[in-house]
Amino acid sequence: MSSELPEELPKDLRDAVALVQAQLKESIAALDRQVVKLGAEQRLRKVTAILLKVVSVISSIVIAFGFLQDIVVQILGGTITAVAALERIFANMSRLLAVAAAKSAYERVRRQVQAQHNKQIVEVVAIRDRKPEESAKLL
Repeated sequence: MSSELPEELPKDLRDAVALVQAQLKESIAALDRQVVKLGAEQRLRKVTAILLKVVSVISSIVIAFGFLQDIVVQILGGTITAVAALERIFANMSRLLAVAAAKSAYERVRRQVQAQHNKQIVEVVAIRDRKPEESAKLL
């Protein structure tokens, strides 16, 4: 936007407008980076949760139907206990829910900031040519 500002505006005002625009862009970029990071963590935790649950369910079914001998049943029983312990130790499901909520919150904040900017920029553009100094201050 600073390149669109009239040259008759004082340099300090043009610099201030450029700084505000740069800060807004960086803030939006930071939000985007955080959303990507949380999305990756969410996918990893979801896959982990599904795998742990599948191992636990299949092992339980095999044990319940008595398809295997005593030693294998003991190993599967230990596996189920280990899977449950891993889930509790790392609190994967709780963390997955928290990450999903955080990702949604970041996305919502980004949408709100962008909507507010889009709404307020109309006011700035409407008076930009008639009152450049006022529009720069409003920005």
